[in-house]
Amino acid sequence: DRTEDGVAAAEQKRRKDDDR
Repeated sequence: DRTEDGVAAAEQKRRKDDDR
């Protein structure tokens, strides 16, 4: 499922932004 990959990427990007 490409949706899961997209969700994982979005979550990782959000986590990086939150860490900043």
